[in-house]
Amino acid sequence: GRAVPLVADAVSFALSALLVRSLPAVPRPVPQARESLLRQARAGASYVFRDRLLLGLALRPAVGNVAFLAVEIVLALFAYDRLGIGSFGFGLLLTAEATGGLLGAALASFLGRRLGTGTALTCTAAVEGLAVMGLAAAPNPYVAGLALAVCGAGMGATMVLAPSLRQSIVPPQLVGRIASTSRMLAMCAAPFGAFLGGWLATA
Repeated sequence: GRAVPLVADAVSFALSALLVRSLPAVPRPVPQARESLLRQARAGASYVFRDRLLLGLALRPAVGNVAFLAVEIVLALFAYDRLGIGSFGFGLLLTAEATGGLLGAALASFLGRRLGTGTALTCTAAVEGLAVMGLAAAPNPYVAGLALAVCGAGMGATMVLAPSLRQSIVPPQLVGRIASTSRMLAMCAAPFGAFLGGWLATA
């Protein structure tokens, strides 16, 4: 049974590849002079750090990952010790979080139009923080599942709004480099959050 989630994950990537393959062809960009990978990465990072909006869009998921991984690293212990649920119940908790993520992604464009992208991103950050606090205070698995669903919705909306904004303001030839810089910052923050959560739980 341990292999089932990994197989399902692999199948989802295969389906994603087929969906991407079905997209209409776009004109190839005019080839530019070849640059070294290091030079390209440096150009992307320099562009991000010189633009306050892009830097904010990059730091938002980085800070979020610190908080999120601090929670996720101890979530199984929290579910077992505090909520009194086993492996099946824990799977349902994660399902609630993922379902909330799908709902948030579906509502992202509506929130962006109704509130404006900046306000919507501020609101999703507040929602995620309040949801994690609600999770910590949850008296039973049902409230915990609801809190995780709300947190997932905030993250799902954020993961649509922020990259969409970034792609709309970045020169096409730099989109990949700038997205890579942002993702690198977010991913590098994740281990720190995991360490912090484990240390706090131990203390």
